[in-house]
Amino acid sequence: MKPFSALYYIKQNKGRSITAAIMFLLSVLMLMGGNYIASNIWAFEESGERLDRFVTLGYLSTDTDEKDWDSVLEDVAADDRLQLIRGSGYGHGSIEYTTAMGLSMSGNSMVFTSKDEMEEAFKIMEIDCDLSKVEDFGLVLSSMYAKAAEGVGVSVGDVLDPAFSGAFDTRYRVDAIYEGNDVILFYLIESERNVGGRVYVHGKDMDHAQLVRYLEDLVGDRKVSISKKDAKSAISEFFDVFRVIFYTAIVLIGIILSVSISSWFTGQYMKRTYEFGVYRAIGRSRSEIFRKIASEIALQDLMGIIAGVALVLLSTFLLNELVYLPAGMYLPYISDMGMIGAVICNLLALIPLIFFKSRAMNRADVTEF
Repeated sequence: MKPFSALYYIKQNKGRSITAAIMFLLSVLMLMGGNYIASNIWAFEESGERLDRFVTLGYLSTDTDEKDWDSVLEDVAADDRLQLIRGSGYGHGSIEYTTAMGLSMSGNSMVFTSKDEMEEAFKIMEIDCDLSKVEDFGLVLSSMYAKAAEGVGVSVGDVLDPAFSGAFDTRYRVDAIYEGNDVILFYLIESERNVGGRVYVHGKDMDHAQLVRYLEDLVGDRKVSISKKDAKSAISEFFDVFRVIFYTAIVLIGIILSVSISSWFTGQYMKRTYEFGVYRAIGRSRSEIFRKIASEIALQDLMGIIAGVALVLLSTFLLNELVYLPAGMYLPYISDMGMIGAVICNLLALIPLIFFKSRAMNRADVTEF
């Protein structure tokens, strides 16, 4: 191993290198911060995938004689490329879902007017659930949603308070729970008090955007509403403010971490000024000095990254197995937001450090000692 190599320095200065790696490790912990924010989105992404297999059509009160509404339903039912699932004109709320970050959020909901139509919708959404015991004013939800519902969880047979009963002053029963992670509450309302006015349309060979365009052409200027925005986009837009706050915090933390790490390295490199002065005296070029310092710092950074990722993965595993999964929550191991945040934070510390330390050591002059 050559004395000029980065590995030689690290081997000869194990304690200092480990301390430096620990400081760089702090930037990697931003990965977990991003994962916590992503935990708020995680279950809703699966919900979006299911919900985006439909486009909702709604009755408009301006269609006073309901001719437009009836004619559109006839056209949809007669179209071989479309599948019609009837819903309820009444809106129904959902149950609060607690995320790993501790936020209480409302899930999505769908209302069906017959068990047959609920079964058809479940086939389209690829939900495997026994609906044989679901009756009028019954609820169906995923196992993950059931564990985290209202912060205490619900079970088959539980009856919800009237506060969750939408348009009717009626208690709803939990009639079925299926294995899954989405946060959608499915109502079955066959009662004669139920009024139509909303249908779910599935395009057999179309994605959500294609289905919206197809229905726009089919509906034309008739007085019928079309839910054009896909669930995934709506969910993503809702969490945009979280992203802005997170990345702003990452930049601030990265700057603070950069100053702290730079201060520690300044002391180390001040002790090595004579060493680099000798390198310059024996003919080492500025680019060689730069590469040596960059490789030393980068290797210590890599040590911190490896240790940091291992720590995050282990912590996430323990938290999920011991805390979150039993309570119907989940903390992602890796997320785009977490990775981007960790990279930004790490680079804010790494790049200025390499630049300023290499520039300072390239000015070292052995004749000054």
